[in-house]
Amino acid sequence: MFLIRDMLIRGFSLLIALSTTLFVQAQRGFGFAPVLSGSVIAAEDSSKVSGAKIEVWYFPEDSLSSWRTSFPSVEALQKIKVESLLASGLTDENGIYKLDIETEVMGKLRSKGVRFREMMLSVFIQKSEYEDVWNIVKPEMQRTESGIAIILGRVQLRKIANLQKLDAINIRTKSIEMNGDTTEINAGSFKVNPDASAEDLIAKMPGVMKSGGDLQAQGEKVQRVLVDGKPFFGEDPKAALKNVPADAISKVQIYDAQSEQSQFTGFDDGNTTKTINIITKMGFKTGQFGKIFAGAGKSIEGTGDDIKFQGGGSYNTFNGDRRLSILAQSNNINEQNFAVEDILGMMPSGGGRGGMRSMGDFFVNDQDGIVTSHMLGLNYSDKVGNWDISGSYFFGNSINNRETGSERFYIAGRQAGLTYSENSNKISNNINHRLNGRLKWNINEKNKLILQPRVTIQANKRNDTIDAVTSIEDNLTNVLPISTLNNFQDESGDALNASLEIDYMHAFEKPGRSIAIEFIPSFRNRGGINNLANNLLLESSSSAVLTDQIISSTSGNLSYSTEIEFTEMIDSVNGIEFEYQSDLNQNSSERLNEFYEFSDYYLDTLLSNRYINGYYRHALGAQYQYKMGKWRMDIGAYGQIAGLDGDQSFPYPEIIQRKFFNVLPRASIRYGDHRSSHFRLFYRTNTNAPDIQELQNVVDNSNLLQLSVGNPDLVQNYQHRVFLRYFSMSPESGKSKFLFGNFSITQNAFTNFTRLAGENGLSINVGDSTYVLNPGSQITQKVNMNGVVSAMLSGSIGQPLAGGKLNLNLGITLNYSQTPSKIQLGDGKVLRNMSQNPSASLNLGLGSNISEKIDFLISSSSSLSEVRNTMASDLTSSLQQYFFQTTSFNINVMPLGSWVVTTDLSHRAFTGLDANFNQNFFLWNAAIGRKFGKKNEWDVRFRIFDILNQNRSINRSVTETYFEDIKTNVLTRYIMLNLTYNIRNLKGGSNQEIDPMRVKMIKYWRGRHH
Repeated sequence: MFLIRDMLIRGFSLLIALSTTLFVQAQRGFGFAPVLSGSVIAAEDSSKVSGAKIEVWYFPEDSLSSWRTSFPSVEALQKIKVESLLASGLTDENGIYKLDIETEVMGKLRSKGVRFREMMLSVFIQKSEYEDVWNIVKPEMQRTESGIAIILGRVQLRKIANLQKLDAINIRTKSIEMNGDTTEINAGSFKVNPDASAEDLIAKMPGVMKSGGDLQAQGEKVQRVLVDGKPFFGEDPKAALKNVPADAISKVQIYDAQSEQSQFTGFDDGNTTKTINIITKMGFKTGQFGKIFAGAGKSIEGTGDDIKFQGGGSYNTFNGDRRLSILAQSNNINEQNFAVEDILGMMPSGGGRGGMRSMGDFFVNDQDGIVTSHMLGLNYSDKVGNWDISGSYFFGNSINNRETGSERFYIAGRQAGLTYSENSNKISNNINHRLNGRLKWNINEKNKLILQPRVTIQANKRNDTIDAVTSIEDNLTNVLPISTLNNFQDESGDALNASLEIDYMHAFEKPGRSIAIEFIPSFRNRGGINNLANNLLLESSSSAVLTDQIISSTSGNLSYSTEIEFTEMIDSVNGIEFEYQSDLNQNSSERLNEFYEFSDYYLDTLLSNRYINGYYRHALGAQYQYKMGKWRMDIGAYGQIAGLDGDQSFPYPEIIQRKFFNVLPRASIRYGDHRSSHFRLFYRTNTNAPDIQELQNVVDNSNLLQLSVGNPDLVQNYQHRVFLRYFSMSPESGKSKFLFGNFSITQNAFTNFTRLAGENGLSINVGDSTYVLNPGSQITQKVNMNGVVSAMLSGSIGQPLAGGKLNLNLGITLNYSQTPSKIQLGDGKVLRNMSQNPSASLNLGLGSNISEKIDFLISSSSSLSEVRNTMASDLTSSLQQYFFQTTSFNINVMPLGSWVVTTDLSHRAFTGLDANFNQNFFLWNAAIGRKFGKKNEWDVRFRIFDILNQNRSINRSVTETYFEDIKTNVLTRYIMLNLTYNIRNLKGGSNQEIDPMRVKMIKYWRGRHH
């Protein structure tokens, strides 16, 4: 049946090709030649424009397709490389032109397989006193008695003398549109104050909300921000959002960026990144803009240094494709905006694929405590010939003083009344250098090479002081201490991470046939020395355990990742992809513990270890693709063989070797009309190997009450994941709906086995030795267990109110996690606990869209959570409920010309925690200032932080073994005087964003695809 269908399709295609060839040859034989025809009029009065110069060019349509897949920015259409000049001439007295195409030109295009009905033409029109116009046309074909007529339509020219009038015209555009699976939002539809950043503007847009200091779009955390489709400071979202001014933005695009391979081949591999692309206004594409600022102040009954300071600036110089940005900042008021790579303590070196690739998937919130930061950043991008070049460099130095108080309640220990209390003071000094680059070589239409080097160098020094007590409740009434710990730690370390991602893509002559190759070598190295002194007092025997030790540790990783994809389109509907993946990881770790005794240091073999492990993986599979109308389906499966090896050379030799065989299915379904709705369902499976720290069988006794040890018996896990995305929008009304969900279940998951020493202490086996836990201490070890489940469903709606004067964002998120663990109290039986953590949160945002002089945002976030543990026997410990709520009101008003008044008031409530941690307080900040200068480029402000002096930080941490309430020191009341100078040196001014070519491009794009 399929053979007959295939023969019929091929036969029919051959017949059409033969008929078209004979028709063209017949035309040539009889002297027929195609004619390009159209007309030109004046935009102001529809008068005929005679004597206009006309040039008609051909360019390949696949150049437009490749652009559209990468990032749908109409600006990129201006960069399309035309291939052949078809014809040129002038319009007649009636503004009409008819241009003959030379037979040789058509023959050249025909030799490349170009058919009339596949043509994409660019019409260039030039006339003195009129503005030049490029017009992209999908021509209409007609047969006439004199040959083939290619109708190019009518074009309007605008007189240069009338262009200045357009600056004052307020054109009403749709606030939100969908182009494929990309949400495009018009920035001009949202009013913010003149000093607003991109973060302030985007937070008002439909489907976008702030949560925990991070920006969420359509229910997902934004992981990458581009500016005009190019990386900005290594794609760090916080760096771009805080340093791009809102008045520079024309449009904001939100989409799930696919991997380089998926963009090129068209086959979905499921590797997406929630991305925001900021399209700048035309006036900001050439010129300089930025700001310089400085401030000084004083703490008033506050925390941290008595003198407060802030200084820095941003400078951006744009000249078309060439762009240079410089950022600098220094302050002691907790202003931070770095990614996870800026904090020493890198991602663990282990199995899994991609090496440093996973580093780009995670970003952290600002550090807790009191932070002094010094930062410098450079970002450069350019287009040189066929090369697209971009790169960034960051230097950061942060000094953090963090004081915490915590109460930890154990699941098993709660039955016996066991708790752990800790007060700590940690002072850390982090220095980091981060370099990211991207070099894209567009060799030709069929070949592309991308190089992405990444290098991070870090150094860290830290001093910790910990005072901790493990206690037990006597008949749930009296709290009796078991052990008391005084811990002093002085640690220093450094790290080097480097990787190079190489992607090569080739398209064959046959449409849909392509090959993509990715190769990623990466290297990591870490080392550190920890001077540790402990004083552990045991209440039962009134004895003390004193230790003085030096721990030196080094770890390294060398990995290679390879991926090869070959695609073949069977016809316009069906396609198939073959893929091969390979990973090789080699890891080493050494931990040497020396203890002080008899006036010298000696190696402690019980606490020392030298270990090497490796992980390899080979996967081969295929994926079938079906595309028809609004539907798209991809389904495939991969066979995988993997191996995990371990070689311990000290304190005694031990070798492990394990092999794994897996089948990894995957599937995705997409549906959408690409204008108002889009739906996607994705299923994927994968495996992950334990990292070397989880495998290394050595005790970490940095805290004598909280110890950990590796487990060489761990095996890889197997995970099933399901993703759901649904968008629905009404461009006319501005209403939007988003639904995002994910579900995962993991077999052989890495969970915790916790052994609690209780009042009498506990002896455990570590390799060929025995380690004795002191009373009140506990040790944790990773084990493989089934039953780990994670689920999340998030929905949000965006709704303009009051005739567009207000914008409402409402979001609801449901979360559920289930994690098993093993717990042993003393010499008792090892018990299985199932920890369940359901939660629900409601987020509300109401932003103004009145004017630049009145800008406010009301937001509220409420979260109700539960902790359930199957192991607990009493009601109090089997079910814990707690509630967090933050409500804030921010307003920026310019009441009298250049005067500015700003204030933000937030209320925070925490209930259901331990009695000492429940909180209910207000945080109120305010400022008053004035703008001055010829263009209001100067800004002076006096501001007060935490007027009521109530600021505090409360958090709850939940694991499968315990729940913990944590207090952290924060900045409190201070005053500061700030002075800012805004740089604006833009060609044509910042208001010139109305461009006729862009309007024509948008109309063409919609008409072609919608």
